[in-house]
Amino acid sequence: MRRAGFRGSGRPAGTREGLPVSRSALSTGTWCSPVGVLFAALLGYNPVRTLLGPEALAHLPSGHADYLTGRAFFPKLISEPFAGGLSIAFDFAIAACLVAAFASLLRGGRYVHGERTGEA
Repeated sequence: MRRAGFRGSGRPAGTREGLPVSRSALSTGTWCSPVGVLFAALLGYNPVRTLLGPEALAHLPSGHADYLTGRAFFPKLISEPFAGGLSIAFDFAIAACLVAAFASLLRGGRYVHGERTGEA
């Protein structure tokens, strides 16, 4: 099973563009909460420019810096881990529904409460 943030090369995302491994820690998700990442993606915000800082971006070739801070890198970075998490959540929901259906089946027929014949 592949770890989130690692692409087919087995290296953290961003190292291919010339970032040192310490700077590419953004691909492991340690820099921001998962909810923050989803809100950033939903709002169309790419936090990579802020996370790397101007000094790291200045050391990269302009094409690589443009790719990292552009509109394609961040969505591609989070799409695979998000899809995996969503798949796990739906698999759990299906399993829970099947367990509940089986428990309901074992319960038996419909139970009707009888009238009480108690004296006052």
